[in-house]
Amino acid sequence: MRLYRRKGGDRDTSAYPRLSVSDECSDALSEPRSEQAGVERTPEYDSLPFSRNLDFSPLHFQSRWSSYMFLTTEMENKATMGEITKTLELKLVDPNLHKWQKLHEVRDAYQQALQAAFTAGCDTQSAANNVVVEYDLSGYAKNALKQYVPQLHNSYDADELHDDHPVRFTNEGLQLDHQPQNAVEWYVKIPHHEDHHLWIPACANPDQREWLEALYADDAEMGESRLFEREGTWYLHITATRDVIEQSAASATTASERAIARRS
Repeated sequence: MRLYRRKGGDRDTSAYPRLSVSDECSDALSEPRSEQAGVERTPEYDSLPFSRNLDFSPLHFQSRWSSYMFLTTEMENKATMGEITKTLELKLVDPNLHKWQKLHEVRDAYQQALQAAFTAGCDTQSAANNVVVEYDLSGYAKNALKQYVPQLHNSYDADELHDDHPVRFTNEGLQLDHQPQNAVEWYVKIPHHEDHHLWIPACANPDQREWLEALYADDAEMGESRLFEREGTWYLHITATRDVIEQSAASATTASERAIARRS
């Protein structure tokens, strides 16, 4: 059933100027424009349930909903994924004598392997591997050396080494454990050599707790880690990377507009 009747019968109205959709959605001008287009409302149209129960026309309702969807889509389109990398610090808590000795063994073996590979002029991972494979180190430390020594020659053009290089481990070397019921909540597994690891309690920076929890929950990716001694205390530096949502200023404004629309 037709909901409107044209004035003057079914005459050709192709000559009438066509109005834009946004203009047709205005309530204040709908009647004059209906007359301009040669269309009049019928009683059947005015008696429709959705027209009777709302204080705005169906076209107005559709316009508001379309605008809402447009704003939402715009905000989502302008929100992009990015990455943040941060260095986390763990302080090893009072290793016993046995573990203290093992930490020194790891550091000494690493320093010797690093010096030997550097002195041999290893500028490829294969050449470095031929040197470091002979040392009593875990595969994680050896793999880190195979990556680091060629960088010293090729990228940094280093002439000599200092004797305080930290022990490097690749991203799979360390393992975290969290026991929140304990006074010292965090524990870290440090590789010693191929078949031996050291579990040692560790204190974290309170400001980095969220990052450590993200690492433990696999919501962040662990990168290279470094073990070193400073003034008689052992520390670990762990590289962590997380995905974040970046929003432009325009998208933040759109979010505010959407919140206002919801309340209205």
